[in-house]
Amino acid sequence: MMMRQGRIGRIWGVLVAAAMVVGFGGCSLNPSEMASSVRSSGSGKTLKLQFANTLNMPEGADVTLNGLRVGSVKDVVLRRGYVDVTATLDDVRISADATASIRQSTVLGDPYVSIRASGTGPSLTGGTIPLSGTISPPALEDTLVVLANFVNAGSIQDMQEVIRSVNAALPEIKQTQRVANIAAVDLKSLAKDTTRIDTMIEGLDKTSRTIIPRLPKIEKMFNPDGMHYWDQT
Repeated sequence: MMMRQGRIGRIWGVLVAAAMVVGFGGCSLNPSEMASSVRSSGSGKTLKLQFANTLNMPEGADVTLNGLRVGSVKDVVLRRGYVDVTATLDDVRISADATASIRQSTVLGDPYVSIRASGTGPSLTGGTIPLSGTISPPALEDTLVVLANFVNAGSIQDMQEVIRSVNAALPEIKQTQRVANIAAVDLKSLAKDTTRIDTMIEGLDKTSRTIIPRLPKIEKMFNPDGMHYWDQT
C-alpha cells in the first residue's frame, strides 16, 4: 500500500513539472518586446544629423531642443567621413540656424543629442543638420588625460600654495574682522550720503556738455600760435 502511494506521488510530481514547463514555454518573454522609456520616440517627424563621430551613443538616446526633450535617436549609420544619425522628433519647429552637439550630463552619463536653435527666421530645410552645424564630443580618454594632467602637473598644489600665501599675508582673524567691520561702516555711510556725489557727477556732466561744442576754439587757443599769443601778452 505504501509503495502504491509513493508511486502515485511520483506520477503527480512528473505531471506538475510537465505542466510548469509547458506553461513557462507558452509564456516565454522576449526582451526586445518590452517597452522602455529610453527607446520611446517622437510622433514621427524625422531629422537627420551628421557628426564627425558619435562615440558610444546608442539608438534610443534622447534628443533635446533648447533643453527640452523632443524625441530620440532612431538610427546611427557610419558613412565615409562622418556618422549619419536619424532622429524621430515630436511636432516641433526647428529654425535654419540650428546647431547640434552630443553631450553627457556627467562624465560617465548617457550621451544625448542637444539641439540649439533661436526659433526665429526660416525653418530648417531638407530636414538635415549638416556636418558644419554639429559638434562631436571629445573622447572620454582625452577628458581623462586632461584631468590627469591637471592633477599631476601640480595645479592643485599651486592653488594650495596661493591659499597659504594669502593666509600668511593677511593679519590675524580678529584684526581682519576689525578691518572688515570698519570697511562695512564706511561703505554704509557712503551709501547713505550719495547726494553730494550725484551733485558732483551732474556738475561734471554739465561742464563737459559746455566744453565739447567749444573744443575747436579751445584747441586753437592752445596750439603753437595760440601759445605764442599768450607768451606775448
